[in-house]
Amino acid sequence: MKNQNRQFYLVDFQILSEAIKKTIQTKELLKEGEAETINEAVKKTGISRSAYYKYKDHVAPALDMQDDSIVSLAITTVDDIAVCSRILRKIAKGKNRVVTLNRGLPVKKQTLISLAFETAETRSDIKKLITNIENMKGVKDVRQIGGGEE
Repeated sequence: MKNQNRQFYLVDFQILSEAIKKTIQTKELLKEGEAETINEAVKKTGISRSAYYKYKDHVAPALDMQDDSIVSLAITTVDDIAVCSRILRKIAKGKNRVVTLNRGLPVKKQTLISLAFETAETRSDIKKLITNIENMKGVKDVRQIGGGEE
């Protein structure tokens, strides 16, 4: 399904089909750590694995959908504006859009950059991006503050 054809609705949980309700419950068990594997979670909720996989990418709590697409990073770099520019290019190269950026004043020849970006990437892609930023010349430390959860 193409993204342009997707439509979203807020729907009362009570009117959803049992398969969709159980898919939501299964995802909650996995997210909360009450089940370690998908097999364990589907057994607890009484849904088949095939039904879970059919619906899992199409249901999410309304409040979680936006939060998961925003990733926040705190990056310590040497005091060089070119490093900040390279980081921004690296982030923009993917499916990302910078939402906020704050480059602090240098302290002991180091600068703290805090930024948030909107992404459509998966958790593994975000981890790869963070690793790539960590390995850039002039970058001292990268910490993910929030977002990018599945």
